Amino acid sequence: MSVLLMGAVKAFVREQFTAQQVLTVDYYGGEFSAEEVAFSGQPVPAVLIAGLGWTPPRGNERMVGNTVRVCHMAAFVVTKDGGRAERMLAAQALAEQLDLALTMWRPADQAGPLEVVGPEPGVRAENVYNRKIDAKGLALWL
Repeated sequence: MSVLLMGAVKAFVREQFTAQQVLTVDYYGGEFSAEEVAFSGQPVPAVLIAGLGWTPPRGNERMVGNTVRVCHMAAFVVTKDGGRAERMLAAQALAEQLDLALTMWRPADQAGPLEVVGPEPGVRAENVYNRKIDAKGLALWL
């Protein structure tokens, strides 16, 4: 079920940015840390989408039932152009644009085994800058 959701999210995210704003929208498996950056090989600016798992609803979500799952996902926004401040501001601007788009997302009904609803309230963004990321000439937002 989460594989279908990942595909829907990837397509939605790609639609939110021009090819000039974001060169890469792709999946990323696992933690995206300073050590992993060198191995990603993705052209940037990039939005890398990771599935983090799912849980049954706790009762306060919009949907309930035996087959309902709350899927947890992350998007890593990576930029590299300019100095440290410029990279950070570029990544922050992309993260903000993505946050607003996801907050407003109302997935259309799809023919298939899933019914997808947009994110629960509480989408959050975080600057995960550190010196190892900066040494690679990058900025990273989660």
